Amino acid sequence: MEITRAVFSLKVKLREVILLYYYAEHTTKEIAGLLNTPESTIKSRLQKARILLREELQHYEWEVLMHETREIF
Repeated sequence: MEITRAVFSLKVKLREVILLYYYAEHTTKEIAGLLNTPESTIKSRLQKARILLREELQHYEWEVLMHETREIF
């Protein structure tokens, strides 16, 4: 559930490449054609989106860990 929330919190241009790449299983070349955008731009957006998602999900994991730790003590 948190992954979906994190994906939809991305800016549209980043979100669309994530959705097309991971959910629709298009290649970066196919996405470039669909969006009429250079493939290099698609790869850059994909990389930026991955970084932002990783940061967001690590933050979420830290919150879960802290919550679980408080319950133990």
